[in-house]
Amino acid sequence: MRTAWRRELASLAKPVFLTLLLACLCSLTWTGSARADAAPKTVVMVVDPSALPLALRLRQEIESLGLVVKWLPPEHTRLPSLEQEAKTAGAVASIRIAPMGGSDVDMTIFDRVTGKTVSWKLVAASTSDPAAGELIATRSVELLRASLLEMAARPAPGRSPPPEPVRPPREPVPAPEPPEALSLSVGPSLLYSTNFRSGVHVLSTLTWMPFFRAGLSASVLTPITPARLVENEGTVELFASFYRLGGVLEVTGRRAPVSLRLTAAVGLGKLQLRGQASPTYVSAVDDRFVASPSLGVTTRVSVAPGLRLFADVMGSTAFPKTVIRLAGREATEWGRPALSAALGLEVSVPAGAL
Repeated sequence: MRTAWRRELASLAKPVFLTLLLACLCSLTWTGSARADAAPKTVVMVVDPSALPLALRLRQEIESLGLVVKWLPPEHTRLPSLEQEAKTAGAVASIRIAPMGGSDVDMTIFDRVTGKTVSWKLVAASTSDPAAGELIATRSVELLRASLLEMAARPAPGRSPPPEPVRPPREPVPAPEPPEALSLSVGPSLLYSTNFRSGVHVLSTLTWMPFFRAGLSASVLTPITPARLVENEGTVELFASFYRLGGVLEVTGRRAPVSLRLTAAVGLGKLQLRGQASPTYVSAVDDRFVASPSLGVTTRVSVAPGLRLFADVMGSTAFPKTVIRLAGREATEWGRPALSAALGLEVSVPAGAL
């Protein structure tokens, strides 16, 4: 019984022992690699005995940075350069302190990542002056610290810096539309007043917009066919010409495909009345001038750059009161109110083109 139990225990102990051995080997391997990664960096110092005080002070400063100093007397160095000393020792830097008139410190920083070296030479005025040794040790350590920080910030070979986050492209900001300095609109217009049949006119308007939403306009309404009043006594034809000057207010933005303008104007009208009498009545011609303040609204539709269609509606009233008399009787009044509607094209010139 005991022999069988011992054999069974031995058979169970073997896999357990192999598992523990494998775990120990993995732990030792990981610990060794971690220690290798965390191993302190080495600095090689080649020191001449005559510069020993300065070398000891510099060694204290270097070790305060957490670095390990490998001390080499000059007679033990057979390599031709400080760079070779650093490469052979696996160090990050090599420093030579040798007296040359005073005490010179030659420092070579070796970057094992890029294989490049940078060298400095610092000269002390005296080897025996403690203040001079303190100063040159401080300057040497500052150069060494700056070089090590630069190497630490550089990415290791084979590792590319993390990609920048992808940002959505910004939509281009449209350039501001230049103000329209001048615009000229021309089109046919119908003129109507109470009891008169509409006459056909031509409306011509010149608009100046020195500001973004405000400007001035000047317009002329020229008759082509007269308005007519037909009564038993005969027919009265009215040829009306109007000259207006007003202010313009842009309601919508100029970039809008459909824009709206409001106009308030003062005007002067010339009325020519021609009476064609029926038999037994006498024909007559009469010229009159009236003032005609007006309000209007204009809709503009963009067709192409600098070209628009426009529709204009304007209402006005005439002063003094214009009474139409036929055979001595008062037939009607003209211009209380007078309405006009126009449709045409507008051509504009940007401010930069003037």
